[in-house]
Amino acid sequence: MVAMYEFTYMSTTTPCVKHLLILSLGVCAAEWAAQGVRVNSISPGHTLTPMTAHAEDDMKNAWLANTPMGRLGVPADYQGAVVFLASDASSYATGHDLVVDGGYTLW
Repeated sequence: MVAMYEFTYMSTTTPCVKHLLILSLGVCAAEWAAQGVRVNSISPGHTLTPMTAHAEDDMKNAWLANTPMGRLGVPADYQGAVVFLASDASSYATGHDLVVDGGYTLW
């Protein structure tokens, strides 16, 4: 089987889909707020997982160079954000995308 498209790290597909999801988040939050449904999301930074552990060293070095905290995230870094959004502590938050990325989006 031959793939029709070759998606690379610099592909525009991933950022386009991410932005579409964030826009959809706001639409859903506005539509469902009156029913008491909160719609929020978490946007993680580059994270060390079994999938990213095999990334090329050049790619990992680029991730680290572009992350002010100087390290990749680990799944435990997102636990606090998940607990916050799932708890009553965020009862007045809806339509929010919580960025947990070690400062990656600061640049």
